[in-house]
Amino acid sequence: MRQTRSGVRAIIWFVLLPSLAIHAASVRAQATLESAQREPPERVWVSLGLGAGTGATLAGVTGGWYSRGSFAIGAQYSAVQPFWSADEHSSVALLAGARTAGNRAFLVGAVGLAAARFITDCNSACQLHEVGHDAVALAFSAQAVANARIPGLTLGTFGALGPRRVSYAGVALSLALGWFGE
Repeated sequence: MRQTRSGVRAIIWFVLLPSLAIHAASVRAQATLESAQREPPERVWVSLGLGAGTGATLAGVTGGWYSRGSFAIGAQYSAVQPFWSADEHSSVALLAGARTAGNRAFLVGAVGLAAARFITDCNSACQLHEVGHDAVALAFSAQAVANARIPGLTLGTFGALGPRRVSYAGVALSLALGWFGE
């Protein structure tokens, strides 16, 4: 009788322990999946674009962006230059803002501080000089992004608002590469 009871106990433990372990692993996997679904999605991308700027100028912009959920942060270099002279407005900026939800199409808007400058050669009538070298300005960027998993296109506006000689704005179509999500 004792052998039968110990054999039954062994069978119970032999069946019960693995099923308890499988159940515990299943519960843990479900909790991990639910936790991962609640985590805000992270995205990262870089972009390079050309367009037009204030005062009949050619505009260029390059930037790197990171977003987590609706928060977005970016670093951006942008410049505008007239077709007929060497005058140039440019800035380097660190921006923070927000983005809408979505993987394939979303909007990003951000503001921040920029080191802005205006360089002119006075249409060759005077010596090349810088005006407002590294003046502090308020930078802005707003983009509409449409993408596949890795490549994408953005249409956006950007610029710097500061002392009169360093302020400018532009709009550009950019090629974006990065991780935009599933």
